[in-house]
Amino acid sequence: MTAILLENTLVIALVVILGAIVIYAFRSYSPLGVRMRQEQNRRNLLDEMVRTCPTHGVQPVQSLVRLDDGTVVCSLCFQKVIHADNELPR
Repeated sequence: MTAILLENTLVIALVVILGAIVIYAFRSYSPLGVRMRQEQNRRNLLDEMVRTCPTHGVQPVQSLVRLDDGTVVCSLCFQKVIHADNELPR
């Protein structure tokens, strides 16, 4: 009984490992995998660009404030504008 359970476990582990190798090869060497990586890199760069304040640099998403006109500013710039009644830095 134990031999049967052990054999089934090893077969399942082998199938999982082969599946992981196929997925890795697909993502690494196929044109579709390269395109998926490029799109992910593009999304990461755009997200970082949105989170970058010209004055204070890259900010966490939680500290960004969206204004009524749709502009996104960091919380430090927002505080400066509220307390000093200045224009937003561009």
